[in-house]
Amino acid sequence: MKLQPIVDRLKDRGLARVYGALEMAGLKERPGRLPAYFVVRDSWTAGANRLDGAHDQKVAELFGVVILLEAAGMREETIDDSLHDEEQRVIDALAAWTHPNATSACEAAGGRLVSVDRHTLGWMVSFRLGRHIRKAG
Repeated sequence: MKLQPIVDRLKDRGLARVYGALEMAGLKERPGRLPAYFVVRDSWTAGANRLDGAHDQKVAELFGVVILLEAAGMREETIDDSLHDEEQRVIDALAAWTHPNATSACEAAGGRLVSVDRHTLGWMVSFRLGRHIRKAG
């Protein structure tokens, strides 16, 4: 699955600084401006061929959007909810949207912490979509 349509969708929905998996892997230091978003492939699984004389496999793809946020300092009376807000922006942009190479719309699949240090927090919002591998017999 190509990541560029997902990057384009996020940018079209107003998110700035959206990149791919290899750009994230090549980071030597955190980006100068945060939040930044990185679209990464997670995994895919395929069912058995469903046809005789031809090939048709249903595929479930998982991908994620890593949201990289600047760490907030300690606060006594309130906490920073920007993680929730940024996660919601990603979900609003991708849930129910159909990737050009997919046969089903994106569904939210979960979220998890992927990194934390003194300066940044990385949170991945995961999505699931369906596609097919098809070949004539």
